[in-house]
Amino acid sequence: MTHNSSTKLLTLLPSVFLGLILMAPSMVAAETGTVVVTSQPFTEMSSPADHLFTRMDGSDIGVSRPLDFSFRDFWPPFWNGRGISSGDFDNDGDDDLVLASTDKGMHLFENGGDGKFTEVSISMGTWVDFPGMLAGFVDLNNDGWLDIFISGYHAGMHVLWNDNGSFDFSRTSQINNQPDAVLAHAVSFGDVDRDGYFDLAVGNWAAGWYRRFPGEESRNRVIFNEDGNISGDRYLELDGFTGETLTMILSDINVDGYLDIVEGNDFEITDQIYYGDGNGSFERYLSSDGKIEAVTSTSMSVKSTDLNGDLRPDLYFSQIAGRSEGIEDSMQFRPLELYCFGISDPTEASKCQQNLNSNLWYKSGGRRLDVTKADNCVGKGPEYELECKSMMIKDIAIQKDDPEVCGFIDESQSRIRLLCETHFRPQSKPSDEEFALGIKQKRGSNAMLMLQADGSYIDTAEESGAGVGGWAWDAKTEDFDLNGTIDIYVTNGSWIVTNISPSNMYFENDGTASFTNKTTESGLEEYLIINSMTSIDWDGDGDIDMVGQAVNGPIIALRNNSQSENRIGFKFSDEIGNNFCVGCKVIIHQSDGGKQMREIQTGGGFLSYDSSKLYFGLGEGVTIDEIEVFWSTGQTSILPGNFSVGSMYTISRTGEKE
Repeated sequence: MTHNSSTKLLTLLPSVFLGLILMAPSMVAAETGTVVVTSQPFTEMSSPADHLFTRMDGSDIGVSRPLDFSFRDFWPPFWNGRGISSGDFDNDGDDDLVLASTDKGMHLFENGGDGKFTEVSISMGTWVDFPGMLAGFVDLNNDGWLDIFISGYHAGMHVLWNDNGSFDFSRTSQINNQPDAVLAHAVSFGDVDRDGYFDLAVGNWAAGWYRRFPGEESRNRVIFNEDGNISGDRYLELDGFTGETLTMILSDINVDGYLDIVEGNDFEITDQIYYGDGNGSFERYLSSDGKIEAVTSTSMSVKSTDLNGDLRPDLYFSQIAGRSEGIEDSMQFRPLELYCFGISDPTEASKCQQNLNSNLWYKSGGRRLDVTKADNCVGKGPEYELECKSMMIKDIAIQKDDPEVCGFIDESQSRIRLLCETHFRPQSKPSDEEFALGIKQKRGSNAMLMLQADGSYIDTAEESGAGVGGWAWDAKTEDFDLNGTIDIYVTNGSWIVTNISPSNMYFENDGTASFTNKTTESGLEEYLIINSMTSIDWDGDGDIDMVGQAVNGPIIALRNNSQSENRIGFKFSDEIGNNFCVGCKVIIHQSDGGKQMREIQTGGGFLSYDSSKLYFGLGEGVTIDEIEVFWSTGQTSILPGNFSVGSMYTISRTGEKE
């Protein structure tokens, strides 16, 4: 699809890194390079609809994969779902998709520019059975092409290098992690030492469930990228606790110009925050610092974004908050027996129902196992029977606290044997004194930590209206309705533990970080458990759609039908810093006096990454007077107005790296 485009050239003038945030020091930034701005009109917006979103099967837009859920997935991390990411890997202007798969490694889909996708065949070789859990687009050698990062269960971290828009597993590299690492469950990317290359903040996960205190195999680290060499041999181990880390984000949360780390952990080990100095070193936040009252106790995702329009990045944590008092008054539910209702493909619906039936007697991943019901494993085919019996042996080993029982698991069931053996690794429980150094935890609600001028946080989640999100997994914070404020979409649900399936939830922002549950009115009721979701404008019309991977279900696509014409988008290319400008911050100054701030991030979701493009709604009749770009390398550019709405702008900075 072709569009008219325009180009303008701006030679950068010296400018001041304005102290717009009270905590940020004023400083003069030495500008380098030249900025070129090009524009391309959005495609025609979606037709008007009854709701803001239209729910579609992924197959409706060409995105599908076999339902590969089976009995051996009835235990974490596998019943947690699989990862998804969006980004333009072929540099044709349209964002593409990559989906992790524990049976095929990954599925790659190319966007045709018309909102339809085609699966790309990848030469997999010996990787065909790679147990992929996390997959993301990221340019790790800074050549301007998005590579694919993938991590797997007991299978390490790897990079599939992009060769001018195509992939072949003959060009792969492994990234070293902790020697006994089980799974890099959460990895965020950003240039923490400002050398122009993406570094990795690696969040390790070990076992979960009964083994609440992992050992050193779960210690998190920062892996440094040395001019595109990302072997993992140069790293910084993060001090503090070793936890079951489910989410990590690199973001400048204290507004000093340097990337910080927020680490979200499950169970008793609290979340941890590390403040960066821009040179690759980090200082851990301690409870004695007195800035944060509490974080969530079962953190699944954490988003850093400006929720109330004060140009300060706030923190939104999602967690298991679906069993709090009064939950039935604020959420929609469907009986679990109807979980597979509405899956259009009869084969997939049948697979879903078989798994659901198995779940009805194999509750809670075996925590209430009655071995007298072992005959439920029989009569459904040899593969099912073998997986079923192996999982029951694993449960007996854990219930009896006897690792030798793991040896009775059939040798062909290597994944299940690993689940069993990993459970019995040594634990590392912190002392009471060590626990006291950590941030306190809260239960029963998500957390919305609003950054104050003095650097402290106030949790407004419950009073804001966006505190309850069910058994939350992923959270998306975007201006979905294009009215100039950040809304929140939370995916949630657990078909392993509960007898009901809750809907995902959509919270509409009134501009002051006061939220209203608009799930039904916006067409966003969804009872399949979508643990991972990516924000992507798949049809190029300037509003944010979503695509998610369902647990024991198909791919789900959510098309945005916003009719607001005053929409504008930005993407970046930076020769001086990292090409995709991750870590860059943008503030737009509007003709009505309003201001909006965004930061480009790669991380913070639950097994998910979003496109690096930024989208703004401006309100009727509002124009842009000026744009400030705070580059990831520390310089600032002031770009004058004349940015017409209805277009995607590419802001490119050229010049030599320092």
